[in-house]
Amino acid sequence: MESKGQSLNANPVNAFLEEWLHDMERQISVSTFKSYSAICKRFTAHLEKKCSDSISKITINDIRGYRDNIANQFSSGTVNNHLTMLRMAFDSALQQDILDKNPAKLVKNLARKDKQERRPFTPDELKALLAVAPPDWTTAILIGLYTGLRLGDVIALQWEQVDLSEKTFTLVTQKTGRTVINPIATPLLRHLIKLEPGRSKTGAICAGLRIKDTKNLSNVFNALLAEAGLVEKKNYRTYKANGKRRQYAGLSFHSLRHTTTSMLKNSGATSAVAGDVVGHDSEAMQRNYTKIDVETKRKALDKLPDLLG
Repeated sequence: MESKGQSLNANPVNAFLEEWLHDMERQISVSTFKSYSAICKRFTAHLEKKCSDSISKITINDIRGYRDNIANQFSSGTVNNHLTMLRMAFDSALQQDILDKNPAKLVKNLARKDKQERRPFTPDELKALLAVAPPDWTTAILIGLYTGLRLGDVIALQWEQVDLSEKTFTLVTQKTGRTVINPIATPLLRHLIKLEPGRSKTGAICAGLRIKDTKNLSNVFNALLAEAGLVEKKNYRTYKANGKRRQYAGLSFHSLRHTTTSMLKNSGATSAVAGDVVGHDSEAMQRNYTKIDVETKRKALDKLPDLLG
């Protein structure tokens, strides 16, 4: 019978991570898979020749060295995401009895000193943004504003997931796998009814944005914010060339999610209703409230301001 030591020697880091990625591909979204692939590639490049050694030879110092190396290039939040993925991969090796301990779990996350809090848009800012937005972006912004969906889910939304007669939409969120059945706010419903006759053959509501990945779309959205005079335009090529971490503004597409929550609460909705509409998926939030029925959410959404009126 093969000893554990022999088994360890049969698992070079690069081959193990490649196999782990292959297994994960069926369990995660396309965007997450791309992110994990990039992290694995960067990690093995950092290891240099050691990437072909047994995974059992990876030490705490290897993980810590990788963390400190990328800390000069990325925000602390991104660095911590890298560590989270490495912990998952090494946990898999642990569960397969390939490792005795997970070295990535012994490396601390970076403190979030560089974190910038996103804030909601004001009504005037939203009007300025919509004034410069092309048609597909106008639709994406309105969907984000009146649903609280993340950018990836907005772009992936298909006409078949929208029931205009019942005034609802249904989807499974990419990040959390949460099934969402929510009413469509009246301003958004009017907008979708106008768009429906000219719907794309692809079935995508924001068809013109489907060809780009979410990261690039975030950069395009930032350019729209700059055009509207809401943020300073960022030169991402300069950031990359100089090896500097990208600094995030207080406004982003994700800010629409905060705006949805704020508008709901300002219109009288409870935290439970607002949380269910936008999909706060943490265990703490789930413990604090039960699932809200569609009609209750519809009443709350119908009180939201009409920015198209």
